[in-house]
Amino acid sequence: MPLATAGPAPRRLRPEVSAVPRYSAAVSAALAALALATAPARLHAQGAALSVEWRGGVAVPLASFADGSEVGEGTGAGPAFGVEVAFRGGQGRRTLYAGFSQLRFGCDAAGCPAGEPYVATGVNAGLRLTLLPSHRVLPWIGVGALTTRVESPGVRGSPPGVSTLGYGGEISAGLYLSVGRSVAFTPSVRFTGAGTELAGGAPLSLRYLVADLGLVLAF
Repeated sequence: MPLATAGPAPRRLRPEVSAVPRYSAAVSAALAALALATAPARLHAQGAALSVEWRGGVAVPLASFADGSEVGEGTGAGPAFGVEVAFRGGQGRRTLYAGFSQLRFGCDAAGCPAGEPYVATGVNAGLRLTLLPSHRVLPWIGVGALTTRVESPGVRGSPPGVSTLGYGGEISAGLYLSVGRSVAFTPSVRFTGAGTELAGGAPLSLRYLVADLGLVLAF
């Protein structure tokens, strides 16, 4: 009796593997990489805890400091320089700062020798508040306190010398403009008022506006 021959073995079906999950994963990975690559640099610079800022601009005297007739008054605009260290907290909204600055004011009208300026040197500290922390351009306002000494070449009614240590306050406003992961520019304006006594005891009230540009390096 002829033996039954076994039929062909059933073909094992290979499970279909959809390309959709792999495509979706690839697209997701690409989008994530793109998002990281194009995220605004400010997220790093603004979120950094510590930064150093170098500032340069012009100081413009105001009120009687500019055009008064008392001893030491009658000054003109001059260069302003400064450096500040800032510590950022509060999820990037609040910044504590402390710095050093030097301002030069022309004082020919006050009786200074021709070409000789007042040199006001001091330290300041305060708090800045970022108004729109999620925007690409970050506006901020600030308030602080300062000390100052004025080195005078000698004016009518006051001999050459250094003033007493004066105290005052400042209010400021500016913009934070990131240009790299750790670099930003900060154009700003600052109004300052302080009082001191020139050599010889004559009181001097300093009122001035500083317009400057800062270069920030964030760590």
